[in-house]
Amino acid sequence: MASGARVFDNQNGFEYFPAPKYQLSALLGLIGLASLAGIASASVALASMRGWYAVLTPPPFTPPNPLPAAVWGLLGASYVLMAVAAWLVWRRANPIRTQRLAMNAWGWQLAIGAAWPAAFFGFHAMFAGIIIAVALVSNIGVTIRQFGRLNAAAAILLVPYLVFAGFALYLNAGFWWLNH
Repeated sequence: MASGARVFDNQNGFEYFPAPKYQLSALLGLIGLASLAGIASASVALASMRGWYAVLTPPPFTPPNPLPAAVWGLLGASYVLMAVAAWLVWRRANPIRTQRLAMNAWGWQLAIGAAWPAAFFGFHAMFAGIIIAVALVSNIGVTIRQFGRLNAAAAILLVPYLVFAGFALYLNAGFWWLNH
């Protein structure tokens, strides 16, 4: 077999990339992309934590300011899980249209997820943050559904991020309600 050749699993019709270097490169690339989005989001949030955010009236269940390292660690882990989920879907490239729709949804999830802290923390636009957070939660739901069609484990790996996004939506709405 030629180097880089594709192999089909005739039992279920899914196509796999056999070369470990492709698998590892894709996994590391997706982890890097998701981590970059997470780091950019965290840097925007951290810049506002001691100023504007610190003087807002918080809704119930708001984590202490600054956020404990455990919360940042869990959020970072959810970005790695998102990348692994995307990798699991990327590996299963058949049917290609379904896989492409799933990966597009994942890409939008990253973009919308990066837009929320920019709106809420960066621009102090709490109502815009609510709209973006609703779009994020909805998009994560779509991504989970798309991923679930291809790989159940990939769909499950997105659940922690859905929980974080749902909690962020709750907090965003609470801050807006109590401080507008």
